[in-house]
Amino acid sequence: MREKKNQLKDLLADDLQQFFLYLKEQLAEGSRQENKLRAYEGQYHRNDEKWNEGQITKEDHNIENNRIANGLLDLIDDLTPEDFKPDTSADGPKGIGEYHRYTCDRIDQEDLFRRHFNQKKSEKAHFFYLYGMELQSHKGLFRRIAFDLEERLQDYLNPDFELSCHSLQVELTFRPSNDIEIYKQNFLKNLMAALSVSVNEQEPILEKNLQWLREESPSLQKLSGRDYACIFVGISERSWSKEITPEATRWFIEKFCGGPFPDDFPKCLFFFAVIYEEDGSKIEKEVEEVIENSELVTPLPELGMVNMDDLKDWFTTYDFIASSGRELRELRNKHFGGEEEHYMDDVEFELKKIIKNYNQKFY
Repeated sequence: MREKKNQLKDLLADDLQQFFLYLKEQLAEGSRQENKLRAYEGQYHRNDEKWNEGQITKEDHNIENNRIANGLLDLIDDLTPEDFKPDTSADGPKGIGEYHRYTCDRIDQEDLFRRHFNQKKSEKAHFFYLYGMELQSHKGLFRRIAFDLEERLQDYLNPDFELSCHSLQVELTFRPSNDIEIYKQNFLKNLMAALSVSVNEQEPILEKNLQWLREESPSLQKLSGRDYACIFVGISERSWSKEITPEATRWFIEKFCGGPFPDDFPKCLFFFAVIYEEDGSKIEKEVEEVIENSELVTPLPELGMVNMDDLKDWFTTYDFIASSGRELRELRNKHFGGEEEHYMDDVEFELKKIIKNYNQKFY
């Protein structure tokens, strides 16, 4: 336990944002430290926003980050073994990571992603559209792809398998605007804040580019040419504009992400996720028209309902979570009943509970 705490303290001193991402993934659901961690993370992001908007000085920004880091040191000291998910790397029986809840269905989306990526694997920047109703878990597909790129989703077959690369996951949204220049600025400010880059409001951020961002971001600096930076950009109905969004996206791809890039530059994958509030959204036709005519962004198939056959496939893949076929069927019926279709949000919620219950035996 002491070694684990020392590792956390090293990560905290090295990269505050990655510390939050890592510890959130390591904490068991219901950990007494979870709410404290989220509170500190909120303070961290608000501090970055104030700095990016020119509301505070660099000195004040650093002072606040130091205060947050000191609080996190106390949090680390208070951690107990029960606060963590089961260790899937220790000798003996293994638990499985909760990220395996993302592996149900989405075959059409994954197939298209793989075809595109395999054809253009040598390129450093890739761009995709995700779209569908908000209950279909855009982030779930994004995380699935990111975890799969580093081959983490195969660890249930061999928990001791060592990863040969790293996939950084960054998730962000941004404030909408009816002015395209402000729209771009809002997006870039949040992208830079998410990557721990502070930019003063007076700086000409629209003149920056992806290579500059890599040089300034401690998160990107750690990545090599064999690693991945996966960036999720949530676009709500309020943030969508038929005129502004496609034009701003084209500018971002052609200007901000224009190469060439050196060999040691990580592969950067941007996922523009258009999120409908309900089925039959008023922007659906607009989005579909833009996607059909897209030349620079690869659209993955619309996120739809999960059917019972897809759920059966998941339980067949992870059949070790039950002691017999009958128990496996009872477990599936307990969580999903006889309904033929489910929203992906609900599927992931139930699968997370199943994985958690299975992992209890390894504490």
